[in-house]
This record gives sequence, C-alpha cells and structure tokens, in this order.
Amino acid sequence: MNSSAFEQYLSTAVPIGKGNDRVVYRLPACPERCIKLPRYPLRGSEQSRREKKYFERLEARGIPYWEYIPRYHGAMVVENHGEGLIYDLILDKEGGVARTIRHYRSNQFDVFQGDAFCRAFEALCVFLMNYWIVPSDINDRNIVCVFTDQEGCRLYLIDGVSNPALFPIANYSSWFARRRIRKRLIKLAGKFKNYGLINNKQCNIIIEKLTL
Repeated sequence: MNSSAFEQYLSTAVPIGKGNDRVVYRLPACPERCIKLPRYPLRGSEQSRREKKYFERLEARGIPYWEYIPRYHGAMVVENHGEGLIYDLILDKEGGVARTIRHYRSNQFDVFQGDAFCRAFEALCVFLMNYWIVPSDINDRNIVCVFTDQEGCRLYLIDGVSNPALFPIANYSSWFARRRIRKRLIKLAGKFKNYGLINNKQCNIIIEKLTL
C-alpha cells in the first residue's frame, strides 16, 4: 500500500491506541503489525525520533528484545501524517489486539488470581535487567497481557522503550542502564502491590532479585 492509499485508509480507520504524542493504527496490508504516527504531524513526534534510534541500537546489539517487546520493522512516511514507526502487533490467543493491565484491572480483575501474573511480571523485570533495556515510561497502560495455556500469562512492554535523558549514558553503559531500570521497576512493583496485583511477599521477592 502506497502512501496515498494509506492516507485514504487512515481517513476512516479507528485507532487501536492513542497517547499524548502518537496514535496507533493496525496496518491493513499486514494486520499482524501496527504503525505509530504523530498526533500532530507538523510538530512530529519526539518520542518516535528517540525510539527509532533506540530500536536501531537494540537491533545492532543483536538481542532478542522481541521476546517481551514488539519487534521494530522500520519507518514509513505517510503523506500529511509524517513519519510512522512500524512494529509487531501483540495479539491475544484469539487473534485480537492484546489488552493492557489497566484494562484487566478495570474489567476482569479475576485474571490476576493465582501466581501467573507475578511470574510474568518477574520474567519481564529480569529480561529488561539482563539486556539492560531502558523503559522511558512503564506503567499499567503500556504493558499488555497475553494469556496462554502454556505459560498462563506473558507480559509485553508495548510503548515507552527508550532513554529520554539529555545525555543518554545508559545507552552505552550497562551499569548506568541497570541502575535506571532498577529504580523504575521497583517503583512499578510497589504500584502493582498497591493495586492488589501482587502481594507483599511477591513484591519483596521481585525487589530482591532486582537488587542482586
């Protein structure tokens, strides 16, 4: 689909996600992928500019970040909409767009019963630390849950992956990166405990693993 045809598609398409800086659409010719476009094309998206560089660096490092983060597939300029970034679209086991933790908190809180969510959250934390992938923002709105018969629950960080620092030392130093990641994940673990998603013991175990 060329840029003009895609612009026509966007005129009637319903976004599958929207943030302060960007809006997300499913790609019609490749429905297992999505594109993140600037909400304000004339201004562009600082978040996309930062993300583009960060994901190119992740690719150059050769790490399998797509195990917990949608894989990046490059950029596409869309007429009158600016440059968009293309990613894998995380789907649930029925083939629908995976829902965020916040959605389940508000609508189906019972899915958090048992240990599956805690194990999934711990796995995400360990992965980000091991590969020192810095989340610029991590919360219950940009983590989606995929429930499977095999794993029970798997979490994906679908947005907010980059380092917004003016001098991004953490992009080049694993020590600085892990220090920043640890701080954000410990804060998130505390929030999840307050939400009732994990209990006090589970929270302490995760924090202990992050501080080893």
